[in-house]
Amino acid sequence: MEILEKPTSFQKYLRSIDRWHTQKTLPEIIADQHEVIRKQQTEIADLKAELKETRLWDGCINIRDGQALAILDLCIQMQTLKAADGSELLITPAQNTWAKMISKYFREYDQENIGQVKEIKIDKLRHYLRGIDPKDSLKRENEIPKKHKLYTITPVKKRK
Repeated sequence: MEILEKPTSFQKYLRSIDRWHTQKTLPEIIADQHEVIRKQQTEIADLKAELKETRLWDGCINIRDGQALAILDLCIQMQTLKAADGSELLITPAQNTWAKMISKYFREYDQENIGQVKEIKIDKLRHYLRGIDPKDSLKRENEIPKKHKLYTITPVKKRK
């Protein structure tokens, strides 16, 4: 009995780590695979429903053709805004974040091809975000042209 106990326990161990199902019959293997497929199909259906719901909220803001730099100028102005306590309102260590946001969520409405929208190239925006000091527009390498500086963000007077 002692002689048979060691090989039997070793066989039990081998069955527990069996990745190739050598001890199972073909119907058992097929049943296990069908169960895995059913679980994966359920997961795929759940993920598709979640994606469909997410896409309902997803979209882009269309702006007039050639106005991407005006939006970028507003974003640069927003970087200098202060909260009520005097600290920075919007904090981001990377200027590239602004370019990504505009490129991802804004599209230029092409007035020549009515109904067509075109993507705003991120490299075009990055060109105007380069510089030594992101907060100081005078130290930027490339200034946004005056014709695109259409708006000025100013804080309201303190309310009582």
